[in-house]
Amino acid sequence: MDPLLGRSSSAVRLSSSSSAVRLSSSSAVRLSSSSAVRLSSSSSAVRLSSSSAVRLSSSSSAVRLSSSSSSGSPPLPQAAFFPPVEDAMLATGSFNNRVAFITGGGTGLGRAMTTTLSQLGAQCVIASRKLDVLQKTAEEITSQTGNKVHVVQCDVRDPEAVSRCVDQVESLTGLPDVIINNAAGNFVCPSEHLSPNAWKSITDIVLNGTAFITLELGKRLIQSQRGASFLAITTIYAESGSGFVVPSASAKAGVEALYKSLASEWGRYGHRFNIIQPGPIRTKGAFSRLDPTGDFEKKMIGRIPTGRLGTPTEIANLAAYMSSDYASWMSGAVVRFDGGEYVSMAGEFNELRRLTPDQWKMIGIMTRSAKGS
Repeated sequence: MDPLLGRSSSAVRLSSSSSAVRLSSSSAVRLSSSSAVRLSSSSSAVRLSSSSAVRLSSSSSAVRLSSSSSSGSPPLPQAAFFPPVEDAMLATGSFNNRVAFITGGGTGLGRAMTTTLSQLGAQCVIASRKLDVLQKTAEEITSQTGNKVHVVQCDVRDPEAVSRCVDQVESLTGLPDVIINNAAGNFVCPSEHLSPNAWKSITDIVLNGTAFITLELGKRLIQSQRGASFLAITTIYAESGSGFVVPSASAKAGVEALYKSLASEWGRYGHRFNIIQPGPIRTKGAFSRLDPTGDFEKKMIGRIPTGRLGTPTEIANLAAYMSSDYASWMSGAVVRFDGGEYVSMAGEFNELRRLTPDQWKMIGIMTRSAKGS
């Protein structure tokens, strides 16, 4: 059965010429999920090919695009309908008398979430391996919000270091009410070139680090008979899978399984577990290992139905809501927050949105002429 015409006796072939689309009933357009369909235009022509397309996805829970130019790739026209709101979504004071602990809190999404939670009244503790980065970020956020931000150096890959980190958090602020696991790492690499050390360099941070932080804090909270909100930042390809970032995809999928499992098991202790899957987010410098040439930002924007990248503040507002009392009945949830990118990539025929009205007219003519042939 032909997927375009609904008939097995005729088919449509689209190929490029200098000024028009050639349509022929000699062969079928084959669109399958086993290979990525690439649609590109030349003059007024369209070319459909089943050769595999390069796709880069997120690091540290999202694709974080570096600023290779001063402004980056421009958004698509429809982005005007979906402007980002940079103000805090929740009311000031929503996190008064609350302690929030954020891993990877010195840069990118971690910094944005810390800023928003601090603005809303939380006493924040940020952790990572780079103490100098943490201290600079903490000073800047404290100056901006008026709420003290504490820092704790921690290598989440080391369970003993995690235990010492939690000791420090307890001495600084007491056990946290909000725990956000955001620390991550990623790089692109053909899977046949991956070494065991390369695999471990990602999975030790993303999966093991999240597990060590979650279990250490969770056990102490249970012993203290205290509830808490746990939030993990993953990525849309934790659900779909993705080539060339296999360690990250595997580890993020493991984090999601961990959180959904604990949502079921530890609800009786007053603990909630939720997940955000961000799509491409524009942050400074964090995408350099995934897009070293800077060529993919425009392509990413082109496949997002809302026509633009996300912003760190948008993720921070969602994280604040999911960690707040307003979301007290939310647990075990996975929230995809990607401008529609996931569903856009999922449909085999979605790339046909790039066809022009004239090209659709020609397809219609060919479709009608093929009836009964």
